[in-house]
Amino acid sequence: MTTVNGTLASASASLKITYDELRREVGRFLGYSRTPTDWDSTESSDVSDIIRGGLRSFYFPSEVSHRWTFLCPTVTLAISAGTRAYNLPADFIQMASPVTFSLNDKKGILGQVEPEELRAAESSASVSDTPRYFAIQARSQASDAYEILMYPTPDAALTVKYSYEQLPADLGSANQYHLGSAAHSELLLASCLMIADKMINKESLDPSGGLYMARYVSLLKSSIDIDNKIVAAA
Repeated sequence: MTTVNGTLASASASLKITYDELRREVGRFLGYSRTPTDWDSTESSDVSDIIRGGLRSFYFPSEVSHRWTFLCPTVTLAISAGTRAYNLPADFIQMASPVTFSLNDKKGILGQVEPEELRAAESSASVSDTPRYFAIQARSQASDAYEILMYPTPDAALTVKYSYEQLPADLGSANQYHLGSAAHSELLLASCLMIADKMINKESLDPSGGLYMARYVSLLKSSIDIDNKIVAAA
């Protein structure tokens, strides 16, 4: 079974459009050489800027209010007795679901409070028990990374589960694949070509945004329909 799942995962990844393929497609659209190594620094910069803009429109579409399921992973966190602070994932933006105890541990939902409220509770009554509240704060004043604080301080090992909004990383030679399934690859390409078309046709008077905008909007609707089916099946 492991082999089958691994094969399916590999096949799915192979069907996704890669960063290198996006570069070639955008470069061809702009009329650049079909060989990216022949591009000058300005051409390379143009293509990189377009792909970055295309990724933003793909992951965070301004045309609709939709939160992709693939940007909200569900994870578990092992809690240890006597430890109240735990690092959150490096790509954490904010919670996308309640923080709950896993089924094998005590059941229930932890309430979220502000860090100041949690510190005030600790200063007035520092106790060890099953956590009932949590707070999220930056690990340091100069950090973009976050940690989760538990109260009361756990008195036993347990596991909590939560989903969070994920900050997607830029694509590049070392990060070839976008988040989400291969079913969304055409949307990402359309998003990049829409951005490229806007760059070329800055003076266009077409209020609809033109052919590439129309294709992007159409594929966006289709991708959202696919994503909503995942939510409905969950």
